[in-house]
Amino acid sequence: MATDHSAPSDSDPAPADAWDLPAHWQARTRDIFEAVIEEIPDLQGAALATLFEAAELSAAADLLDAYAREHGPMSVGSQGQPTVSPAMIEARLSRTASAAILKSLRTDAADTRSTKARRAARVRHGRTGTAS
Repeated sequence: MATDHSAPSDSDPAPADAWDLPAHWQARTRDIFEAVIEEIPDLQGAALATLFEAAELSAAADLLDAYAREHGPMSVGSQGQPTVSPAMIEARLSRTASAAILKSLRTDAADTRSTKARRAARVRHGRTGTAS
């Protein structure tokens, strides 16, 4: 089922607490989402969908961590040897992927701000076109 990733209806960027976030997101995931929305309030389209994917990965990691805490950090491998729980490994991978996505969002936002600042400076100083 598709999720509606649109901001709450209003012309101004919505504050983080105005979003109807998925019920399965724990406080940590909600905090991550809200921090990014506060830092980059004008996210929309693909960038907003990307933030939701990063948050879903974080939520999955939280669930996997809970499973590993309940069942223990170790499991038994195919040869009877002790191994790290696959839930712990998947949680780590989910967090790593989520962090990479979040980093790309911040980098994209910074690039956009830098481009706008350069364009504004060129206009202020009577220059047009692109910098060389």
